[in-house]
Amino acid sequence: MIVLTIVLVVFGVFIQLLSALTGLICWRRPKGLSESFSPLLVPLLGPLLLTLAIHLNGWPWWLIPIAWLTDLGTLVLLWFLPSIIRQAWKTSRFTCVLLLKGSVENAQAVLTFHTSGNYLLEKRWVRPKGEEGIVGMGEEGTYTRTESGFRLNSDEQVDRSIEREGIAYLIERKLVRTEEGYLVVEETDLPERWVYHTLRNWVFQE
Repeated sequence: MIVLTIVLVVFGVFIQLLSALTGLICWRRPKGLSESFSPLLVPLLGPLLLTLAIHLNGWPWWLIPIAWLTDLGTLVLLWFLPSIIRQAWKTSRFTCVLLLKGSVENAQAVLTFHTSGNYLLEKRWVRPKGEEGIVGMGEEGTYTRTESGFRLNSDEQVDRSIEREGIAYLIERKLVRTEEGYLVVEETDLPERWVYHTLRNWVFQE
């Protein structure tokens, strides 16, 4: 029991100190510290280990809230948890009103529209074993309905229009009539970093 208690307390306190020290360093931001440096926050684990040690040894119960309230990782998680839940709910399957699927070559995409007025685009690439490259990405934004489809506005302010033609939804900027039907010739001037977000020449179906 003594050995287990020592292990629980040492690891629990270490995790809490690690979060606190790295958080303090980021807050003070010493000269020369890289901008990419971020605090190492490990929520819940430290307090859970200390709570278990307190329970196993019959220590005073008031030590439990102290263990939780002094853990920076847990406090940060609780602070942001409501916004995380709200954001997840906006594009959850419970709020989905329309789901579209499409594929081009080795890429597959699912585009969902939600009652919140948000949309979610998820793309996946199926690559042969050993081939390097992106395998997945996601994009969120808001949408409005138009007479013939939807207009999308990503969170990075990149616009798209979706026109309905029969049972298919075409991602478009300009639609040119051809003998085969409608051809997407231009989506929009996407930023270079959005190369994998493009939906040019894609056809979506319900």
